[in-house]
Amino acid sequence: MYGCVAPSSAGKSAAQPGQTLGAEARGSITYPILTHMPRRPSTDVSGERTSTGVPAASRREAGYGAIMRIERVIGAAVVEAGVELFDEPPKAAATERFLSSPGHHLLFAYDDQADDSGAVVGMISGVETTHPDKGTEMFLYELGVVPTARKRGIAAELVRALAALAKARGCYGMWVGVDVDNVAALATYRRAGAQEETACVVQSWGFSKS
Repeated sequence: MYGCVAPSSAGKSAAQPGQTLGAEARGSITYPILTHMPRRPSTDVSGERTSTGVPAASRREAGYGAIMRIERVIGAAVVEAGVELFDEPPKAAATERFLSSPGHHLLFAYDDQADDSGAVVGMISGVETTHPDKGTEMFLYELGVVPTARKRGIAAELVRALAALAKARGCYGMWVGVDVDNVAALATYRRAGAQEETACVVQSWGFSKS
């Protein structure tokens, strides 16, 4: 996963404009994002590499582009499709509690042009936190992309999607904790528009499971 995590919706929210009945029936809500991602590095006609690997104008025609769909998960059954993206297999009770809690959000990225079309290739989760003197901000809880789909910009697109959702829901900001030596995560968040703040020390309490 990208970054340090702290303790952790799906209900209907400002993401509703992108909702489709088909997606809802599957236990998800389509977030209004449709992105063409490069499958592999390439060169333009002049032989020069582009920042994304494939010139934007030729991605679809050249067949390099993979249509990525980002959906907000609202059903527990959908979570199982992305089990590879979690540190441990999702627990039924915890999954239901997360998805039924207002302010808890889980987004999946799907590659609709993969060999197994519609495969889950990435996920991001966020939790809204509210304080009397500050209002509400989004905590980016976890971010992950399957190994075979990395280095295609999917992680950054997921971060942008969560940030857009947070803004639409009235959050004043979004934040995430990152290990200082997690180069990949730091680069991803910078690409997604994050501003780096001063380093901090994380303190934690562990409670035994009864």
